[in-house]
Amino acid sequence: MNSLSLNNIQLSVASAKTFLDRGRQKMFINGEWVDAYDGSTFETIDPGTGTVINELAKGGITEINDAVDAARAALESDQWHNMLPVERAQILNKIADIMEGNIDELSELETLDQGKPLYVSRWAEIPGAIDQFRYFAGVARTIEGQTITSSISYQPQGKKTFSYTLRHPLGVVACITP
Repeated sequence: MNSLSLNNIQLSVASAKTFLDRGRQKMFINGEWVDAYDGSTFETIDPGTGTVINELAKGGITEINDAVDAARAALESDQWHNMLPVERAQILNKIADIMEGNIDELSELETLDQGKPLYVSRWAEIPGAIDQFRYFAGVARTIEGQTITSSISYQPQGKKTFSYTLRHPLGVVACITP
């Protein structure tokens, strides 16, 4: 049962439970699922019932630094650096496609984790995240520089000069979000 409507907000957690029943969840660092380096874990609690949902790897500063370093290396790699904007957009759209194909499961997991009503996860949170991937896929294809007529009073040898801007990604950041 993966149906959902505003009139029927029963949580069908079968698919979410299947995901959670795989055991302790790991962190994704440098292309691999890993436990916390020191073995630390923490319990995630269903705020609606107070019951333990699962045990998660508890990363620390070392894991954060390794994740940031891996992300920076990927960003600076020839594979990503030389990737065409259209290819980057395709990757972001593929993520959105996968999320759309799993919207019920993602909504259930979000509701279990946050304790919010299922309809909020299903009709706002997850679609909003999907929309962000689609939006930035579009941005990836449209980021461009700008050519500006120079306001410099001295023009070398009487020739017109111009200035231009070229936009580059800010880089890798680590965020702790709610």
